[in-house]
Amino acid sequence: AGVLVAVLGDDDDENVVVERPPPTPTPTLSPDEELFHAFQAIDYSTVTYLYQQDMPHTVEEYEGLVDDPNETPQNRAMSWLLYEDAFNDAEQAGVRWALASLYYGWQGDNWVSAENWLSSEDACEWEHITCDPIDGAIQEMDLQSNNLVGTIPPEIALLNTTQSIWLRNNELTGPLPNEVFGSMPQLTILYLDNNQLSGTIALSIRDNEVLNSLFLQSNDITGEWPRLFCAFSSSVPAPIQNFGIDCEEVTCPQDGCCTAYNCYYDD
Repeated sequence: AGVLVAVLGDDDDENVVVERPPPTPTPTLSPDEELFHAFQAIDYSTVTYLYQQDMPHTVEEYEGLVDDPNETPQNRAMSWLLYEDAFNDAEQAGVRWALASLYYGWQGDNWVSAENWLSSEDACEWEHITCDPIDGAIQEMDLQSNNLVGTIPPEIALLNTTQSIWLRNNELTGPLPNEVFGSMPQLTILYLDNNQLSGTIALSIRDNEVLNSLFLQSNDITGEWPRLFCAFSSSVPAPIQNFGIDCEEVTCPQDGCCTAYNCYYDD
């Protein structure tokens, strides 16, 4: 049925009633369709497609996994998406799966704050997530100082509209996932300092060609700051203009590339 809208005029005018058609309801995805769209997003990314080999491929296999602490974060997240999440949007299936996987993988139940996480609200309403006010795309994830524990998994790359990520001051471990961050096309700002990350800084962390702020100090990262991240001349700015590293553990390839502004030292 239509919706009746009364349009009130002046005292001498007649009131006009217009029948407006009801809004078109959003199609509800079946669990099989939602699983298809989630796997489509996973398969599309160069850093997550291998999950296809290990994760179950039928809806029934995910039933009840959300409550199993012995299950992988990826499987628990898919179980949540299929059986508990009522948001039901084909375009957002991959993003919501990725966010849920981060929550389980980083022990979200122990975070300092996580309002609306794993709710059926739009992810833009989840605490620590900021979206573009026009198109609703995720622009920023700010989980700094929030008691995150665990490694940085490949599925963070499915947040492919994100421009800035703040994960500083947590307890993140494991190797620095250079290729994962380098695959995020719009990522320009990345704060990972004050964690327990290891490994080296590879050129692939800037494969997107737009990353210009990178802070890695107060981790267990070693090796060398990539020479190509330094300025070629005084008239050509460095590709990464704002950065922080532990200069006692990470060496700089040339004079003037790392300054007092970029170098951090243990007390």
